[in-house]
Amino acid sequence: MKKFPFIILFSLCTLACNYDTLPEIPKPIHYEKNPEAEPEPEAGGNIPIVFSGSFGDAITTRAGISDGKITWNAGDRIQVLWNDGFNYATASTEGTSAEFSTEVNESDTYWAVYPSSLEASVGSEGLSIIVPDQQQGEFDKVNIAVATTPSGNNSLVFHNLCGLGSFTLDRNDIARIVFKGLSGESLAGNAVLAISDTGIPSVASLSSAVDSITVVPATESSFAAGTYYFAAVPGALEAGVRFTLTTSSGNTIIGKAFPAPDQLNRSEIRSFGTLGNISAADVLQLRFIFGPDAGAKAIYDPENKWPDVSVGADLADGVNYTYTIDGVDYSFYVKDIAETGSFSWNTNNKDGYADRICIPSATVYFGLPAIEGLKLTGVVVGQSRRGSKDNAEDKITTVGITDCIPEGAKAEKSYVSGGELQEWPGWAGKKDKKVVDHEFHLSGTQANTTYYLNSDNSAIGLYFSRLVLTYEK
Repeated sequence: MKKFPFIILFSLCTLACNYDTLPEIPKPIHYEKNPEAEPEPEAGGNIPIVFSGSFGDAITTRAGISDGKITWNAGDRIQVLWNDGFNYATASTEGTSAEFSTEVNESDTYWAVYPSSLEASVGSEGLSIIVPDQQQGEFDKVNIAVATTPSGNNSLVFHNLCGLGSFTLDRNDIARIVFKGLSGESLAGNAVLAISDTGIPSVASLSSAVDSITVVPATESSFAAGTYYFAAVPGALEAGVRFTLTTSSGNTIIGKAFPAPDQLNRSEIRSFGTLGNISAADVLQLRFIFGPDAGAKAIYDPENKWPDVSVGADLADGVNYTYTIDGVDYSFYVKDIAETGSFSWNTNNKDGYADRICIPSATVYFGLPAIEGLKLTGVVVGQSRRGSKDNAEDKITTVGITDCIPEGAKAEKSYVSGGELQEWPGWAGKKDKKVVDHEFHLSGTQANTTYYLNSDNSAIGLYFSRLVLTYEK
């Protein structure tokens, strides 16, 4: 099915900070291509019939533009249902009206749904359709429409069931988009329909309700830049909506909120504009990998800019190390205030330690990236194995997040609220490459400001294999 071109008008809602913090990601995310479709259930019917199908709705935008008329393509397929049976029918021609030839059984009423891939059934309450919570962004697949006709009348006039949303991506590495109402409204599920005398469908009841819509590519690992669509049960979104975008690497999550009251209306497209721009994000979550994946340093530091051997005096003036995620460079500022500390990125360690950042010194400060317009609110540190036969769980290191670098080695350290010193035990056992996550929930931080990981115990120090950093507007 195709649509005639139409204009999408949209005004951006005012941004706000009341956006839920995204969950930390302790492990990489991998997205598989859309699985092969399951075999279709066996259709039935033995009475030849030709239905005439047309659309009774014009898709409109929020601004009321009404030239989004729908036409059929030859080969478009619908599902025809009746009590205790169903069959498929394919459009034989292109146009605003098309003929659909199929076979049915005798029934007082026939129903039809488009697209034919929808799960639909007829029961004692009438027609039910599963509005899917997993979608692929294609207009044809989310233009969910239904029709009904009594026996003896072969005219099927389709009307849209759902409210539609659209968004545009200006990048090519987004693998997943999750849409959700900020008040947790039900957006998908098994809908029992009520159909008015004029053929307009509505959701009479909803079971197995889901409060989010997830959009993933149909075949590739990520979306190409362009405009995509999703369908949801129509209704009010009292507190507004949010989008959560995850890149194909799984290392970047972008959150965007529209916190003003909103509405998804039946047979109407609500455009949410362009998503994916980090500078416009309300929440940004970044996952930095230093191990234990074999060869992690070679992958994420191909030019070998990060030290793989200990350094000391070289850090006295501070050094910026760059880490690139999804094409964006992030800077880590490392400084030693005593000129005696050490810092390195060790990989493929022979003694069984996980690949890791090594800071066995209380005078070295590891600066976390500052991002314009966003403040650091959450830090997950994946502590690498610390311990051997003589250094087990009774060996405790302390780690915190400071708001500045002290002027001298003996100066008092100042910790961010929520970043106060934590006690991290070591553990025994070689060759396990174990990593344990520790969380800091920060408050009172400022946007575009660097904060520093630091160990207050030089006897053991700070060793970590991953960082998950959450920033919020």
